[in-house]
Amino acid sequence: MRILGPLSADVMVAAFLQAEASSPRFGVPISRLLARDGRERRILDAPNLTGADENAYRAHLLGEWRGYGRNADVFTDLPGDTCWSSALLDRSDLERVKYINDDYWTGFSGGSRLVKDGVARIQSGEIGPGEAACYRAFAEALTQGVRFPKLILLHNPCTDELVVLEGHTRITSYLLWLGSRPTQLPVILGASEQMHK
Repeated sequence: MRILGPLSADVMVAAFLQAEASSPRFGVPISRLLARDGRERRILDAPNLTGADENAYRAHLLGEWRGYGRNADVFTDLPGDTCWSSALLDRSDLERVKYINDDYWTGFSGGSRLVKDGVARIQSGEIGPGEAACYRAFAEALTQGVRFPKLILLHNPCTDELVVLEGHTRITSYLLWLGSRPTQLPVILGASEQMHK
């Protein structure tokens, strides 16, 4: 893993919302929240990261949507000293990335929470063709050169554990597509020695 440089929490918030607003599963409810607040989608698609009002609104929206700054949902127990940075992951890093501690992803990986085990279960047929279809579709899109938003991961430097915060479907598809290809995957990384997620 190579750290490229620091990022503000505002960058992470914008990236998180941008990724989920683009997803088939979460795009509609986020659009409804924007419409309710009289905000245009541009605030997510082309964020002005120097605008204090925009940053404050996005932080509020992510708080309402996913518990950011409220110690709730996927941001439960996120340490206050979490430092955000831009990083590159290599293959050995990807082999140890875990899904968030959630019943669905734990079951999907066969109990280990390791993304590589979820991919192995897709490849072996343990994950049925209907459920596996979306991962295979994302992997095919990668083959066609489609680029997806950066993944957001959490890291505890003491334990060296890496956990997906945002992008579970994308990272599964990425590993499915990767095969034996060499890689350097750019991600947004949140790190704290107090991280226990």
